[in-house]
Amino acid sequence: MRIIPILVMVSCFAWPDPAIAEKADYVESAIACAKAGDKEGALLQYSKAIQNNPHDAVAFIDRAILRFNTGDHNGAFVDINFALKLNMIDYNALRTRADFKAECGDTTGALRDYSEALKWNNKDSLAYNNRGTARLELKKTKEALADFEKAVAVDPNNLLARFNRLCLIPNKIEARSEYEKLNKLSIRDAASHLSMANAHYHFGYTDKALDELSKAIQLDNAYAHAYYNRAVIREEQGNKTGSLADYNKAIEIDSTNPRAYYNRSLLRESMNDREGAMKDLNRALEINPHLKTRENRAKPLELMLS
Repeated sequence: MRIIPILVMVSCFAWPDPAIAEKADYVESAIACAKAGDKEGALLQYSKAIQNNPHDAVAFIDRAILRFNTGDHNGAFVDINFALKLNMIDYNALRTRADFKAECGDTTGALRDYSEALKWNNKDSLAYNNRGTARLELKKTKEALADFEKAVAVDPNNLLARFNRLCLIPNKIEARSEYEKLNKLSIRDAASHLSMANAHYHFGYTDKALDELSKAIQLDNAYAHAYYNRAVIREEQGNKTGSLADYNKAIEIDSTNPRAYYNRSLLRESMNDREGAMKDLNRALEINPHLKTRENRAKPLELMLS
């Protein structure tokens, strides 16, 4: 799983220019709207900020992220590409576009953008982590591990990278030691609970994994990836009803995740809902045609990394 960057928080201290102050008000209003769940209001405020300053690359990046997260992928790419026209070496814009491409199934394109972003900022821990997940998607395990290790070296506090690295450490003793260290951490955010769930699952502790995912959902009841991962584990445990409910919720929150549709299609097939299964499969392939060539047999897709 790949985390699309959160909206950039803008700090305001003194705004001597009225035009700059007005722009700051729009951005602050957009951030406030987004936090309150008013995505339409946030989009409107970002649009006003851009009208006020058509060369504000940060506002374009923020609006792109918001558009992507609301399912407007075309609008998101238009915004992020325009931000790169304003500044072709903006590593934040490059990383963000890479995230978009990765989520849309263009893993090769994502790798190019991540690598380009890292040329301009080789201290971007998030870019290393996200490139690692993209490489893992292409079964490039050694390269993925190298990226996760680089992400941790750049920022030891990057828990997402530490959790992702844990699942690839070849030395079992080292992996177990790192697992015990991570298991003692006091986790307070939903993304880290999801990552800890993946770590538990990696070591075979499925009940602990489910507990972590439930904690993630309690902290963020709109966390689509947590519902998706819980659905995968519940299905493995034979809880088809619970799994279906979680896939339904994941898709309700994020209607653009092909993995959720693909797995739900297999689950519906096993529950004799063939019409629903075919509808889901077609939707999954519509969003990401690469699934058709990547999957050689009918099996649920794995958990999503952070």
